[in-house]
Amino acid sequence: MATKISSVSDGHSSADGARAKAYAASGLDARAQSFTFDSLTVDRHNQVAVDVCQKYAAHLVQHGAEQDGRGLYLFGAFGTGKTHLACAVMNAVMDAGMWARMVRVAAMPRNDQEAIEELADDGWPLVVLDDIGAPKSTERLVECCFTIIDGRLWCGGPIVITSNYTLDGLAKRLDESGGDSGGRIASRIREACEVVPLGGPDRRKRN
Repeated sequence: MATKISSVSDGHSSADGARAKAYAASGLDARAQSFTFDSLTVDRHNQVAVDVCQKYAAHLVQHGAEQDGRGLYLFGAFGTGKTHLACAVMNAVMDAGMWARMVRVAAMPRNDQEAIEELADDGWPLVVLDDIGAPKSTERLVECCFTIIDGRLWCGGPIVITSNYTLDGLAKRLDESGGDSGGRIASRIREACEVVPLGGPDRRKRN
């Protein structure tokens, strides 16, 4: 997997084609591609989180996959802008020429072990794992989450994770599958990621 969109080819037309190819592989639909830092409504509820994410994206742009592999764990109630922020990080680094991949946990290719292992290694400069803990926990789903998070930790690959749960709450949620991997996953997230809370009202509600 190439680490730079711009390294695929030279010239404007070729670069545009490479950019389109990278976005097609990113897992971002058209709506998610519009989620940028500029499109965010920033207020007292998310100011700190936005600052952290902007600095994280800038660090990735500057250092690429060669950075220290730290990640972000964005958590809060539904509608507080977690996925928007995660997409903003992705769009910022992709605009700078990096490849990135988002996986919604509910739609994770859990029966495709090769795809799971690809997300776990350093082939993708940035992986976003969206809404962990949202779908019903199953042994296989938890195993896939563990493989990806543990793999990113060991290879130093940057990862952004979103969830409705605190880390302690996530551990309990994942252990509803009947296993005991929830605590191990939460521990690895705690080691690999800066934990960033998001609060405030549901931003999806219309006035």
